[in-house]
Amino acid sequence: MSNVNNVYWFIFFNDQLLLQKKGETYTIPYSINPPVPVKNVLEVSLLEDMPACTASVDTPLERLNPFRWVCGHPTITSILSYIK
Repeated sequence: MSNVNNVYWFIFFNDQLLLQKKGETYTIPYSINPPVPVKNVLEVSLLEDMPACTASVDTPLERLNPFRWVCGHPTITSILSYIK
């Protein structure tokens, strides 16, 4: 990656998206490094030049507390509306 700042990590396994639990809600993971081992990282920009990366995994990892895989179809549709 070209920078060393935190980025939003949109990590996919098939049609599932990895989310991070924070309090009572779930968010897109935000850190310098991906929260799980990934492949095929692609840098993207969200509105207002918020840095983000997309990546995929070969298999869903178990015991990811505080992370959770969620069905991606409705989530992806709403997320794509924010991507340039």
